Amino acid sequence: MLFLFALTFIGFAIMAEAPASAKFSWESTNHDFGVIPKNTPAAASFYFVNEGEVPLIISQVKASCGCTVASYTKEAIAPGGHGTVEATYNAAKPGPFNKSVVVYANTGGDPIVLRLKGMVK
Repeated sequence: MLFLFALTFIGFAIMAEAPASAKFSWESTNHDFGVIPKNTPAAASFYFVNEGEVPLIISQVKASCGCTVASYTKEAIAPGGHGTVEATYNAAKPGPFNKSVVVYANTGGDPIVLRLKGMVK
């Protein structure tokens, strides 16, 4: 009986441990272009480190509109490794802009939202 109790206790202790996951640590999640000229694409790089215990894999990156194009590190990023998400805004319309790029990965939490803003003259 004592053996079964100990086995059950150990089983619950193992199940209570959080599973290993990847973890983003961003240099910044916002970029302000300031004032940029009309019809001149503006690019920003968002750098991150995987501070998790398993390789970080970005599964998808979605821009908020067709005026923003995003690319990202496609290969798995080992723990302690670095990666980037690149976002380019097509400054075709004058005026202020505030765009986002959403990053989906195996981090076990909500997706990360990267923000771009500025003024097109």
